[in-house]
Amino acid sequence: MCIDYGNNTTDQFTTLWIISPSFWPGEYFPLRIKRAVQNALESGFKVKFAKYAMNSDDYISDTPENRAKDLMEMFQDSEVDIVMSMIGGNHSNQILKYIDWEVIKRNPKPFVGFSDISVLHFALYTQTKNPIYYGPAFITQFWEYPEPLKYTIDSFKSVILNKEWEIHISPSSEWMEEFLDWWNESNILRPKKLIKNLGWKWLKKGRTEGKILWWCVPSINHCIGTKYWPDVSEKVFFIDIPEWHGEFVWLSIEDLDSYLADIDNIGVFASIKGLIIWRPYAYSTEDKKKLEELILYYTRSQDYPILLDFDIGHTDPIATIKLWSTCILDSTKDFVTLINT
Repeated sequence: MCIDYGNNTTDQFTTLWIISPSFWPGEYFPLRIKRAVQNALESGFKVKFAKYAMNSDDYISDTPENRAKDLMEMFQDSEVDIVMSMIGGNHSNQILKYIDWEVIKRNPKPFVGFSDISVLHFALYTQTKNPIYYGPAFITQFWEYPEPLKYTIDSFKSVILNKEWEIHISPSSEWMEEFLDWWNESNILRPKKLIKNLGWKWLKKGRTEGKILWWCVPSINHCIGTKYWPDVSEKVFFIDIPEWHGEFVWLSIEDLDSYLADIDNIGVFASIKGLIIWRPYAYSTEDKKKLEELILYYTRSQDYPILLDFDIGHTDPIATIKLWSTCILDSTKDFVTLINT
């Protein structure tokens, strides 16, 4: 049985179906779950948890077979409007061989998440052309105290619910990177500290236009050489990098360098038309300088525009972006244009 919240059947409610296709520590964070559900309901959503979504099996939520069953059921449930991931992880790749892609082709619906969920994004798109969105996860964005960040919710609704055809994404006015220990649930009863946003940074200026595609390292590296790898040529590419690699350890420049080398070795940097980099999470000034040096090194032979400090992925607030929408990057503008096709 699924866990159901908000049994209002009026049109004003959009049903979010929550799955855990990679990681979830199950029952350890009941207050966080409670707050996420409450915030979702107050934002006008009905919430359903898939059968195995609340389970926990060490570093994964459940067996690959059960996680795939949840994914399949969500596409066949007529009550589900939007499928949302509970959180990321590093093991979405385990469930790919258990998915019946024909079922999804017959029952397409928006699928949203970020981080390791980008593996499923690539697979769902290449196998089914199902509508895919890089955007909030349920337990990471909807739990915020006293409410989810307005920038995040407004972007989510405008792109997925309102299906706006042309969207101009501007920098958020404020952002946050304070880490509140999940194991101390009293932390979620206070807001995180907000930092004034000084805007984006252009590492290379110019203008370009192309379909948008994303990459979260190291998760999406799992798809290299498989049938789930999409055509990256002539795309505007954005790179998202997780908060930590291991418990409370921020992804090091050394590890990042090796993942970027994977991208370079298969010719991505030479094939794309533009590059967007997420806002580095908890990087020191020195780390950020090294990040910029890495990006400029790997794109040294390219002259396309490169944008840094974008509100996407592992930062807050975050924008929601539809895969394969047309992206216009123009360094003379203070916004990024997305045309949703």
